[in-house]
Amino acid sequence: SEMCIRDRVSTQSTWGYLRYTMVEKLDFETKFIECQDHKKDISWSYIKEAPLVGIYFSAHWCPPCKKFTPMLASLYTEVNKEKRQLEIVYCSNDHSLGMFAEYTKGMPWKAMPFQDPMIERLSDKHDVKGIPRLIIFKNTGEIVSLDGRQDFYGTEKGKPVILGNSAILAKWMGKQLNFALIILRIYY
Repeated sequence: SEMCIRDRVSTQSTWGYLRYTMVEKLDFETKFIECQDHKKDISWSYIKEAPLVGIYFSAHWCPPCKKFTPMLASLYTEVNKEKRQLEIVYCSNDHSLGMFAEYTKGMPWKAMPFQDPMIERLSDKHDVKGIPRLIIFKNTGEIVSLDGRQDFYGTEKGKPVILGNSAILAKWMGKQLNFALIILRIYY
């Protein structure tokens, strides 16, 4: 699938190994904002009230991101109509605050503040080499999907198709990666 090579905003790229899970680190360090107005501070405890949390690495300048963001927004809006089931946190790779503001004004979810150091840490921890990249977690911190964008696609009668929002949500709600099996497949 199409992807932009990640263009790091920060010049600080040596964060070292993080000893905590994403959830533990966010508990201590990060406040979030509403994408549409950038004014409201939101805590991690509010974000993780949703059963699923997506960390979305994207940027205004990236054509594949601009194509995927409306698909993700549609899913987010539909699955949260009656009950909040999914929260998305945008991690910007935008080059300027103006690009960040322009891109986020149409997003229905939350964001880390522009150039927040946690964006770089999460990117390094989850080996984000290209964007768009969507990582889905259960609110307990368990990784559900390392490539949430790919979960939007399937095959029908041997042809690629875009899955419906309910199928994607069902996939995430019932799916948890088994890292032991992944490691066994690599080494055996």
